[in-house]
Amino acid sequence: RAFFAVPRFLLGRLMEHPLVCRGSMFYLCHDDNDDAPHGRGGSSTTHMTIVTVDFLSPYPQEMVLALAERLTRRIERTTEEHEEHQRIQQKASSRYQRRASHDETSVTSSF
Repeated sequence: RAFFAVPRFLLGRLMEHPLVCRGSMFYLCHDDNDDAPHGRGGSSTTHMTIVTVDFLSPYPQEMVLALAERLTRRIERTTEEHEEHQRIQQKASSRYQRRASHDETSVTSSF
C-alpha cells in the first residue's frame, strides 16, 4: 500500500479515474479521517489529505515512484484546469459587476 498526500480541494477530481501505470489501473482510496492541514512554503496553509493505492509488485519501490509520477502529473494538470476555471469565473463576475454598476448609473441618471 502506498500513501500520497494530495490537496483536499482536488480530491474528487483526482478520484474520478484510476491511475494507469505499467498496463494496470490503480484506484485511489480515501479515508475522511486522514485529513490534516499542512503548510506549503511557510506562508499559507493548504489542507491536504491522504490517498492510498493498493498494489502487489516484485519491485514495490519502483512502482511507488511510477505511481507518484503519474499522480503528480494529474495534480498539476487538474490544478491548472482549476485555476483556469477560477480565472474565467472571476472575469465573468467582474464583467457582470461592471455591467450592473453601469446599468444602475444609467437608471439613476435618467431621473
